[in-house]
Amino acid sequence: MSSILRNIKQHTGEHAVSILHSRSNNPYHNLAIENYLLRNSDQQSKILFFYTNRPCIVLGRNQNPWLECNIAKIQEGLPWRTAEWTLEDDILSTVEDATAKERERGNVPLDLVRRRSGGGTVIHDAGNLNFSFIVPNDKDFTRNTHAELVVRALMSPTIYDQFKEHMLYDKVRVNERHDIVMVRAAAIAHEDRKEFKVSGSAFKLTRGRALHHGTILHSSPNVNRQLMIVGDEGGEVTASVFSALLSSPAKPFLEAKGVASVRSPVHNLFDFKNRKQRNSIVNHLQEEIGRLFVEANSVKDIHVESVGDQDCQLHTNEDIYKDVQELTTDDWRFCQTPTFEYRSSDDVGGLKMQFQVKHGAIQQANLEDVDQDLDQRSRFASLEGKKLHGIQSWAEYFSSDEGLRYTEARSHLEEVFPRIQLANAAREAGTESTILQEAFLAQDKRGDIAVKRQSSGGKIETERGGENVVEER
Repeated sequence: MSSILRNIKQHTGEHAVSILHSRSNNPYHNLAIENYLLRNSDQQSKILFFYTNRPCIVLGRNQNPWLECNIAKIQEGLPWRTAEWTLEDDILSTVEDATAKERERGNVPLDLVRRRSGGGTVIHDAGNLNFSFIVPNDKDFTRNTHAELVVRALMSPTIYDQFKEHMLYDKVRVNERHDIVMVRAAAIAHEDRKEFKVSGSAFKLTRGRALHHGTILHSSPNVNRQLMIVGDEGGEVTASVFSALLSSPAKPFLEAKGVASVRSPVHNLFDFKNRKQRNSIVNHLQEEIGRLFVEANSVKDIHVESVGDQDCQLHTNEDIYKDVQELTTDDWRFCQTPTFEYRSSDDVGGLKMQFQVKHGAIQQANLEDVDQDLDQRSRFASLEGKKLHGIQSWAEYFSSDEGLRYTEARSHLEEVFPRIQLANAAREAGTESTILQEAFLAQDKRGDIAVKRQSSGGKIETERGGENVVEER
């Protein structure tokens, strides 16, 4: 195990500033390490943590996965070459070789991850560098401090001189939502706009400590790649991977609490042709952001350490291991969703369906036959108490033998609430964690405090409506 994590309290007490690089691309491991650093480091220390995740969708702490993303597309995955990003022109001699290899490998399922900080839903892949600043939660902490530091790194001579010919931006700035946007003097080909989001931020504030983490969209292979999805008026249309994965077919039918994502057009900062160039920008960005971080804190004694998968095992760090186990459960992904209500449109086979979902479980299920005015309530009665994400087939409630109208209703529900597979990491572990159990003591409210929950660790977490921050008291 990395010595810095084994003795993190002592290490950060002796060293004012530390920089850590993760060698893992596992999003559950990286988020658990990040959370461990936040909770166990010395309160006066300052930490910069870098990591890159494998392709995944990452939800904010109090968001609704049914509303934020296209779960069916996420589980369908991405073509192996794009997802894994290891088949490159500098490795394979011809496009035909790459295409054949991709067909052989098939699609790579994506992880659906719920983090512990606030903010919106984002897509991570090999073209995103994730940064995390963990600092004292005092009067000197502001939401823009570290975003401005990243901006200075992107505009520095070190980056500009080395990668000028690959740059797609003229300048970058921090906007009013604490996001970083790139600005161009001229519009990008096929795009009329001149400003794009390249980095989103989220925050988590605890007693004495503040976490600010975000992404740097340097060169994702998925920004311009197209996928086929069902359009708003039916029929198939093409959309970018980012749009396709974040376009929920359930959106017209859900009324939800919680904090919804604010959608923004995104674009890559750089245009690279091979893996070597992409690796180079990651290294340069880490070095330059690290240099500015050290400079801002006026220290000379700086430690750069590596962490990774080996730090997340039961025999090396039980706290991190348990955190990983919790993050990988479907209960964490779905039962943390704030209360929401589903209502179908009246034209789904002449049936009107509705139910409420609280703590992931279905309540107040109701079904009406609009055309024939028949009481169908008993058909949905057995839904109550069941976890929505645990339903394996809607055929139990609507058999195709009953006619076209019931087939339409079943197809509608299968599209809006597709069958959920177990979380990838939990499947790999061979079991679902039992850490959560009855830990979801939720108290949903409307108004300024949108969501209030008690975590398994006993901490009270709140998220204020409209703010991408989770505060623990």
